[in-house]
Amino acid sequence: MAVLRVAQEALVNVYRHSHASLATVSLKRRGQSVELSVRDDGAGLAQDPGNFFGVGLQSMRHRVERLGGSFRITSLKRGVKVFASVPIA
Repeated sequence: MAVLRVAQEALVNVYRHSHASLATVSLKRRGQSVELSVRDDGAGLAQDPGNFFGVGLQSMRHRVERLGGSFRITSLKRGVKVFASVPIA
């Protein structure tokens, strides 16, 4: 459920903020983890993703880390990539 909520929030951010023409969602199982990647070709972030404290981004990070996973946001030359990896039982 946490991975679904992260995907939803990431896509809402693409819709509301990025002005993207394309968003790509990838979901893979890698060993004992599931990996989610949401990437867009939009405007990118106005500031360094490591210093970004938006409520939606913090909520995504909290959901993933609460489950022992990892979360990162990467500002690309064109767009943003949200990545989450969550261990599965």
